[in-house]
Amino acid sequence: MPEDADERLRPGMRIDVETFADHPTRVTLGGAPVDVADVLDAWRAAGRWWRGEPPADVFRVELQDGRHLVLAQQAGRWRIEAIDD
Repeated sequence: MPEDADERLRPGMRIDVETFADHPTRVTLGGAPVDVADVLDAWRAAGRWWRGEPPADVFRVELQDGRHLVLAQQAGRWRIEAIDD
């Protein structure tokens, strides 16, 4: 992936995620698929329940290329929650 590809990634950005057994296995970043090497942590976030927001399933993952992302799936849609160093 080109070095400037990380500059296009940002928290809140919607992304395509492939899953197996409800865990992310591959993400598409900048049009290129990248395999998830490991799910480092997983939890459920309550969301803003007072606004009727549904809970989110959150995953801290290590990608095959070594990057770490926090991904959230809420109401069937995936987004980047954070980019870890």
